[in-house]
Amino acid sequence: MKHLSIDEIAAVISLATGIGVFLFGSHFLWPHSTRGDAHGVRPRPLSTLFRRLRELLDAAGFARVAPGSFIAGSMAFSLGLGVMLLLITPVTALAVCAGIVGALAPLGFLSVRRSRLSRARASLWPDVVDTLISSIRSGCTIVEAVVHLGSVMPPTISSAAMRFGDRVSTSAHVGLCLDELKGDWSDAAGDRIVEALKVTRDLGGTRLTAVLRELSSSLRKNLAVTREIEARQSWIRVAAGIGAAAPWVVVLLLSTRPEAAQAYQSPAGAVIIFGGLAVTAIAYPAMTRIGKVSIERRWFA
Repeated sequence: MKHLSIDEIAAVISLATGIGVFLFGSHFLWPHSTRGDAHGVRPRPLSTLFRRLRELLDAAGFARVAPGSFIAGSMAFSLGLGVMLLLITPVTALAVCAGIVGALAPLGFLSVRRSRLSRARASLWPDVVDTLISSIRSGCTIVEAVVHLGSVMPPTISSAAMRFGDRVSTSAHVGLCLDELKGDWSDAAGDRIVEALKVTRDLGGTRLTAVLRELSSSLRKNLAVTREIEARQSWIRVAAGIGAAAPWVVVLLLSTRPEAAQAYQSPAGAVIIFGGLAVTAIAYPAMTRIGKVSIERRWFA
């Protein structure tokens, strides 16, 4: 019976791992639906993948990056990380694991950046509403009140407000510009603010400031509760990161020794490495999910 080489075993295990990750993620990327769109046509899985990636890029502040460019960059980063680790240590299995991690790391970066931007914006929304109330009370129109945010708020809010002003100055479709403003902010609270402004602009009414005051009070209460939950759950996320990274640091240091590298190059060593990667891929998301504060869903996107 012919014995497989370590490279062949590593290739088979990496292929099986990739298929497993793909099948696991397909449930979230392409959820089963028995209903079509308004025309009775189901969206294609690839279009759904690009749409979700587009939403993630927008929420992370990379609205100008195309999904295809992001995927190409992730593949290049994965290949570069795998080659770099192969130059550091001769263990093929570790290089394959580094390539898998490198392919998923950009998605993790986008998720973390989206959470950070969401938390930063969450603390600003009550001030945004208060600024809008002050501008409207002083006699400004809704468009002028939103444009005024560009000169008094931090960049996470002001950059989108300034782009809104530029669009309005070159277009007569204020409603469309407000919809684009929602896309720039990519936040549930921002959606509610814009929808309140749109309803008042389209239908008229004198209760805009009262609605905005109630919205500001609600946002402050939600912010206080969210901060308390995050403070209590932060230790879980720190423990999950340390628990996931520490074993791999030890393995990487050991693989620089010739005798340890030779052991990891064996079939049993490859099985241990890929088994550890599978355990990490299951345990780390489970731990972070326990300590994660869910992001409010955008109902008016």
